[in-house]
Amino acid sequence: MRTPLIILLLILAISAHAQDQIEIQLNPGYNLISINLVPGEDMYLENEDRGPDVPLMFEQLRGEDGEHSVRMVKGGHQFYAPAFNFCNIPFWDLTRGYQVRVDIPSEVVWGGEIIPADIDIPIGGQSNANVAYYPTYELNANADDFFVLSPIIDHVLYAKDGQGGVMVPEFNFSNMNPWQAGSAYWILTDEDVVLNYPEDNDEEPVIFENGNHWELPTTHDYTRPILISLIEGPDGFAPGEGDQIAAFRENGDYCGCGTVFGGMCAVTLLGANQGQDDGLQFGESFSLRYWDDNWRAEYDVNIESIRGHERDGFADCEVCLLSIIEVSVDVDNPLREQIIDFDQVWNMISLNIEPPEEMWEREEGPDIELMMEQLVEDGTLILMKDDEGRFYAPEFEFNGIPYWNLADGYQVNVTEDTECTWFGNPIPPDREITLEEGWNLIPYFPDYVLSGRAPEFYVLSSIIDHVIIAKNDGGRFMAPAAPFSNMPSWWPGNAYHVLVDADVVLQYPAEREEEIASCEPIGNHWSSIPVTDNNMSLLINSVFGIDPAPGSQIAAYTTNGQMVGVGTINDNQCGIAIWGAETGKSGLQSGDKFKLRLWAADQGAEFDLIISTVHEGTGSLYEVDGLSVIDVAITVTPPDNYFLSGAYPNPFN
Repeated sequence: MRTPLIILLLILAISAHAQDQIEIQLNPGYNLISINLVPGEDMYLENEDRGPDVPLMFEQLRGEDGEHSVRMVKGGHQFYAPAFNFCNIPFWDLTRGYQVRVDIPSEVVWGGEIIPADIDIPIGGQSNANVAYYPTYELNANADDFFVLSPIIDHVLYAKDGQGGVMVPEFNFSNMNPWQAGSAYWILTDEDVVLNYPEDNDEEPVIFENGNHWELPTTHDYTRPILISLIEGPDGFAPGEGDQIAAFRENGDYCGCGTVFGGMCAVTLLGANQGQDDGLQFGESFSLRYWDDNWRAEYDVNIESIRGHERDGFADCEVCLLSIIEVSVDVDNPLREQIIDFDQVWNMISLNIEPPEEMWEREEGPDIELMMEQLVEDGTLILMKDDEGRFYAPEFEFNGIPYWNLADGYQVNVTEDTECTWFGNPIPPDREITLEEGWNLIPYFPDYVLSGRAPEFYVLSSIIDHVIIAKNDGGRFMAPAAPFSNMPSWWPGNAYHVLVDADVVLQYPAEREEEIASCEPIGNHWSSIPVTDNNMSLLINSVFGIDPAPGSQIAAYTTNGQMVGVGTINDNQCGIAIWGAETGKSGLQSGDKFKLRLWAADQGAEFDLIISTVHEGTGSLYEVDGLSVIDVAITVTPPDNYFLSGAYPNPFN
């Protein structure tokens, strides 16, 4: 027997003279949609007048090659899967909404007769109704009056949309934006009710904006809302707009989030898709974490009480249970954010945080593959190496680095400029770092910058008497015996190669107010060259035969003319990183000879240089991680600028 609603809709369709139209944008993932019109007769199967045919409604998204943009249409426990030519949804119930999954942005357009906004929509009590939205106008869903559902608001337990918006009248909470045509909404009531959408009242809505620390994907067809109705913390703590709370699985995987609004937070938990392990399984517990947007820090969250379901468990969202949770935020145990920027090719990196437990698979340190998952997923990580030569090569599914030693730095090669974000407990800036005699790749623990300028070398002042050379990933270096440094200030996120003449213990000094991040100016005649995984430090202690003007440069070339290093002269000294060939590739190798050439900025001319004195090292022979200190002279006397320099003391004698 036909219901009065169906009969009325059929009358509307038959009597239509001009068709209205609705356009719905479908984003990759699941879209919760409904229509507010009665489609034309061509959308109905013969002898089926209860509603349009679901496959016919979406046939417009089938391409000329037969491929369908729609992966799944779900209505309750029934579904349509075009790829398998299967549909057990008997008809499109115009009072209900449907979940539509697409893999690419798509648009559907339907024509028909508009359904009056105040048509009755029955909602069964204690069952989760996916309800259509009929009005052609938007209706306010803000707390206090919950206008869109005002005719039945006394019976509404909660409502939710497909973007993480939730309405809970009992707690006078709503982070839902105005309801719109084309969308559908889940509504749970305490008894059977009939919804009639109200007329437009032109009320200005309060627009809710999600935070941007965690994002809520739309690729999950099972979700469950929880309302965190009370967020407490120590004295001075208050939840702020833009703060977020996220959920994490037992294995540490992210599984949903929400944004603080009005002192409360609605968190959407993401259930696993059928046959996948990409979300919470039924009955699986979860933990919570708090993001303070003002302090840019994460904090642990303690669940103090829960109402509505078993503690911490994820329920089948078809059961539609809403949990009400009260939490306290452990501000005394912050998880600080650390963002590291990577330049294309080689970088030397370190952490000044201890990542949370879910990143650890052994006691000694975090797991390398878990830590680098961000770069692997975006396809930018080529190789990661430690100071012992062990490496991780994701392309070949090989990892020889047992764990991330937080007392070490690492070399990382990436395909393009990118960044990684980690969270963890701050490591004290003055934590001791043990250096063994010889080369060490060390981390940088402070969250402030420290100067590496000569003659003080403040950043390494606690061990400076034993430092032979220290250098960054760009090849800039300090040689305290010279004394020389062209290093910029040391920064969090970087690692540094340090050569010492004895076993020592480093402690970074305190921050100084006058500290600034600076380095010597760079000339612009020769550009910097791409870095490789090895270099040699060359200090030109003096240039004879010319008084170099500001901006003058010295470049190093292989015997076949390939430039392998360049530096800018400052105070008649010049530090150059000579870059060797990438491991396993052709180029400058250990023992190969290189040549030097001067660019005189004031004359706009180049001059060949010869080595006049070798104070330290192999001179113009390349040695990986070697240090050569030399004096040079020009081979051709430049006009109008010739002079004879006095003797220069040798600091290495």
